[in-house]
Amino acid sequence: DVFSIPGIEITSKEGTHILIYFYSIDNLEAFYDNDVIPYMGNDIMSSTALEMEEIIERARKFKTVIIFPHPFCGIYTGIQNSYFPEDRRESIFSMIDGVEVINSENMTKSNLRSALLGFNLNKGITGGSDGHRISQMGKVVTYATCKSSRKAFLDAIKKKKTKVVGKEIDLIRKVTSNGVKLRTNIKNY
Repeated sequence: DVFSIPGIEITSKEGTHILIYFYSIDNLEAFYDNDVIPYMGNDIMSSTALEMEEIIERARKFKTVIIFPHPFCGIYTGIQNSYFPEDRRESIFSMIDGVEVINSENMTKSNLRSALLGFNLNKGITGGSDGHRISQMGKVVTYATCKSSRKAFLDAIKKKKTKVVGKEIDLIRKVTSNGVKLRTNIKNY
């Protein structure tokens, strides 16, 4: 009876993250088996061999909601990094459903910039803890006034009917967590 949404966070060839939420667990499994596993790097958290646009195109073969997490992440795993020229970013933004506007692991300035981006793009909004430890979970949540079903909730994101509430983790935990992520991303590059 636990409400859950099947999803995956993928690291593109460029080192940027993308979240893909599925209406069906079977579709997530098929996507993972056919469109992720053959292109994965050697380690967990490795970049895939797929560029961002190809990941999105492959995910669109399924009923999905596609979100850019932490677009202004300080460790360049967000879409707003110098690797993507403005015209390419604009093209990619037209392909997605939403933006994560609060990430508990981000710095306040990055979250404010992410929120502004989400509203300016007129896309659905989400928020997340990006928790890698129990103590980090549940710091940020996305909610919608809708039926308590996966379909209704994912549809609410697409229809821009969601809201986000939460807070960032403390600075010490951010530094520790982002240090681990930075080492992983440097290795991936």
